[in-house]
Amino acid sequence: MTGIIFRGFERDNFSVVKFYIARANRIVPALGVFCLTILIFGFFFLTPIEFKALGKDVGSSMVFFSNFVYWNDSGYIDEKSRANWLLHTCSLSVEWQFYLLYPLVLVIMKSLMSSKLIKLTLFFGTVLGFIFCIIVSYKWASSAYYLLPARAWEMMMGGLAFLLPF
Repeated sequence: MTGIIFRGFERDNFSVVKFYIARANRIVPALGVFCLTILIFGFFFLTPIEFKALGKDVGSSMVFFSNFVYWNDSGYIDEKSRANWLLHTCSLSVEWQFYLLYPLVLVIMKSLMSSKLIKLTLFFGTVLGFIFCIIVSYKWASSAYYLLPARAWEMMMGGLAFLLPF
């Protein structure tokens, strides 16, 4: 994603809206088919109460909010979580939330600083994000897993792989 954004910057044709549309076109159709399939199986194999809970999970997954729902419902390794057919979508929700914020931050940074300074800021931001994740993981493990602030460094590390060497 960093490569797409930086190439757009270099060509002076980066569009946040086009970036969002491209991400949605890549993620939403596959997620929609998966969720529909899960609902069909759930209809036949779950009790009405379980199916209602599955519907809530599908809805939160489709709007990329499932990480907040699961964070409020239970911990990642709780028994309730292991029975959740869509638990893995919490990572997809975190990824989508990152994609909503990351290009906006980079556009703002581009208006304020040089490309080299942006890259250095991303490097130090990734390191600080990793340290933050370690601290949060010790104190609030569930929050560290489910929420973007403790996970953003993971996706920023992917961006650094594109940017290195500076």
